[in-house]
Amino acid sequence: MSRREIVSLLLILSVSVCLNAPGLTEDCFADTDAAVHAMDGIFFTDLLRDHPAPSRWKEYAIEYFARYPSLGLVIYPPLYPLSLVPFHLLLGDSAAVARGLVLLYAIAHLLAFHALIRREMDERVAFFATAFLATNIEVIRWSREAMLEIPSLLFMSLAAMAWMEFTGRGRRWCAPPAGAMTATWPPGAASRRASSVCDS
Repeated sequence: MSRREIVSLLLILSVSVCLNAPGLTEDCFADTDAAVHAMDGIFFTDLLRDHPAPSRWKEYAIEYFARYPSLGLVIYPPLYPLSLVPFHLLLGDSAAVARGLVLLYAIAHLLAFHALIRREMDERVAFFATAFLATNIEVIRWSREAMLEIPSLLFMSLAAMAWMEFTGRGRRWCAPPAGAMTATWPPGAASRRASSVCDS
């Protein structure tokens, strides 16, 4: 990667942070699902803090849900809330921590997306594609909330990169990561929830 390309990418990341930072420290969530995802992260953090015996995990979860019913553990995959745990332990339990992690996911996704495009296209195409993604109104919207859309995009890009390495260059070790990331990104759970709502 050339120096010019590095500077261009840093410019895009800086613009993304400036666009997504407003509202980072607000105490409330604009979307009810965001509160659910944030509470899932606090649940896993409290589970680590309280460290009940493994035989009591089910009972602990039931008691926790009785006190804090805003949990989505049976609906959404645990990857995002689990990744919140070290940040809650370091920075405390707050909405800003949950939003801040999504912002980190957004930055990671821009890097992964740029690398994905750069793999097949030239520097100019990768720059404009990544710049468009960073300034897309829907991407900005979901980068400001503790939602699963941005983590989903990151894992989609990483899975695509791993799959292309496997199919294009014959690197067999890339196949398991591609399958794992495909299986663990959140849209599957979201689609199941949507279908259950439509059926009801």
